[in-house]
Amino acid sequence: MEKRRVYVLIVILIIAAALGTLGLYSFYFGTTRANICQELASTAPGQAVAKNSSSGANFVIVETDGGPYEGINGSANHLSEPWPLMIVHQNQTVSIQIYNCASSEPHGFAVAHYFTPDIRLTIQTGQSQTVTFVANEIGNFTVYCSIFCAIHPLMQNGRLMVIP
Repeated sequence: MEKRRVYVLIVILIIAAALGTLGLYSFYFGTTRANICQELASTAPGQAVAKNSSSGANFVIVETDGGPYEGINGSANHLSEPWPLMIVHQNQTVSIQIYNCASSEPHGFAVAHYFTPDIRLTIQTGQSQTVTFVANEIGNFTVYCSIFCAIHPLMQNGRLMVIP
């Protein structure tokens, strides 16, 4: 009888892991990944406005493949303008937390000039990563998904503006 309970538990864990892999459920304290991403998207301003301090700027980026925040913070709905737009001052420390809320695929993240091919990020579904760098050069730099696929062209027109 005890062996049967162990087998049932193993089957339940395998099914739960499979559902998490499909993006249907992730173990975020018993809530669905969709709920977590909805909460993130509602608190992440579309323009990715920084919470500035005297020395740093912190941004939240939500990457998703559907809904009002499709693309990067809704970039799919802003194809004619840079989106999201992150404005920082030269020599400011920039910290960007990127959440991949896509249902089934990894997304990449890169900032032209500041990220080389060696340090582009790949963020798996339901995961997040934080990048930190010093914005040491003035200019406009493209923020984009560094992985090629059908949805990713909607994630190619973000902008980091470094001003004096």
